[in-house]
Amino acid sequence: MEDDYYFVWVLDRYASPCPQIWSGDQFDRPDWQLKHVISRRLLAAVERRMPLVQLAALYPPSQN
Repeated sequence: MEDDYYFVWVLDRYASPCPQIWSGDQFDRPDWQLKHVISRRLLAAVERRMPLVQLAALYPPSQN
């Protein structure tokens, strides 16, 4: 999991979705921090080189 990278949507302090890229080891956080992750997607090698704005357009936040 440590070599994996994920495209994640997290809620910022205003409860707005914010796109980020996390490495697999970043999921070793306290539960109170992980509850702000609203979606995650394992990135393929080619996706890792894509700009964050492009990934955000391809994978919008879930509409829960």
